[in-house]
Amino acid sequence: RSGSRAPIVFLSMHESDDFVGHGFRSGARGYVVKTRLHEDLVMALERVLSGQLFVPSLKSLMALEQDQSRHAVQIYSDDHACVEGLSGFVNLALRRGDVVSVVSTPPIRAGIAERLRKQGWNVGESGQHGRYRASDSADAEAALVRDGHACRNCIEEALAELDEWRLADAAGPGARVTVVGEISAGMLLNGNSRPAIELEQLWGELTRTRPFQTVCFYPIERFSDQADANLLPHLCAEHDAVTHAPEDPARFLLA
Repeated sequence: RSGSRAPIVFLSMHESDDFVGHGFRSGARGYVVKTRLHEDLVMALERVLSGQLFVPSLKSLMALEQDQSRHAVQIYSDDHACVEGLSGFVNLALRRGDVVSVVSTPPIRAGIAERLRKQGWNVGESGQHGRYRASDSADAEAALVRDGHACRNCIEEALAELDEWRLADAAGPGARVTVVGEISAGMLLNGNSRPAIELEQLWGELTRTRPFQTVCFYPIERFSDQADANLLPHLCAEHDAVTHAPEDPARFLLA
């Protein structure tokens, strides 16, 4: 209200979606929970000053404006933490009426499917199951990368197919396409950083005006040495939101 152009980051003991949502609707660019101060504050300030939002959890993304596209990144510490966070997020997206595409490795897909079944969803580890699809990240990489570069036409075709699926099967007003994927993470694992960043750039550009919500996720161990750690700020910069990162992210922000 005072007209200050300084970006605002909330530091709060409250982590419920109601508080987070109200904070962002009030104009905040970041929200840090006090119990994770030592893990998140440096990352939050770095990301907000670089132009992204910082949210305390994947669930918090649901508290942001639903009429906007979203391209978020999640850094995870281990497969268990990854599956727990993603399955809760996917459950919320399905309950909202979204069509959801999970593009990942077999262990992650299996873990998410198992937890979703416990929450009452009839889903499998591959193929389409109503408003839920699960596919392999290596297959997606082969479809979206040509001659060592992300293929714009291939990505546009994939997005058009997903949007047709949304129009046919999404339930309720405001439903979106929610994509949860680790295609780029697999490319980084194989030392292919250029197509990984190109894919993130093109995906963000081409979904900006579409009703898409995308969460890309990366294992933190992939950035364990300094050469690879320099990639992390560049990858974060290709997203409009960054979620809580486990471990100590400050040491990865030296570039």
